[in-house]
Amino acid sequence: NAITGIIEGAEPLYIPGEGGAILFFHGLSSSPQALKYQALRAHELTGYTVYVPRLTGRGTNLEDCSNTKWEEFIHDSDDAYKSISSDLKEGDKIFLAGQSSGALLQVHLAAKYEFDGIIMYAPSFLLLENDARYLPLLKYFQFAIPYLKKDKIGDIEDPQALSERVAYPFFSSKNL
Repeated sequence: NAITGIIEGAEPLYIPGEGGAILFFHGLSSSPQALKYQALRAHELTGYTVYVPRLTGRGTNLEDCSNTKWEEFIHDSDDAYKSISSDLKEGDKIFLAGQSSGALLQVHLAAKYEFDGIIMYAPSFLLLENDARYLPLLKYFQFAIPYLKKDKIGDIEDPQALSERVAYPFFSSKNL
């Protein structure tokens, strides 16, 4: 979109409902589009409000992605919670759902607020790759290594679905 700078398909998703809410968070190099199906299906099955916010610097361009600090994601998650919880009535339930690093935002919120449950899709609590031990050194080389290429984007095998996926093919070394 020329006005907002948001890639088509990466817009936040908000569907009002009744009786409760589910707040979804996408991963570090992804966008709300990654959780659109889950949010639509959850709304269809429960009738709850669903909200998938777009995290700062995601779904726009690599420059925005690389200039985003983790504190902005924390702020985004707090704002999203305040927004969705303000629509709830007494007795309504509220759940969190997060994918990859989005699950880490859930942990942050769960430490501050009460929820009726959390759903985690491939939470990134632990990096098992041998190269992960070098991540703390990246801050000294960000000028030379601004992006790290991903081997693949998620586990999507269908070429059509992969071509429609709104996600960065790189990780910004500043965000790690």
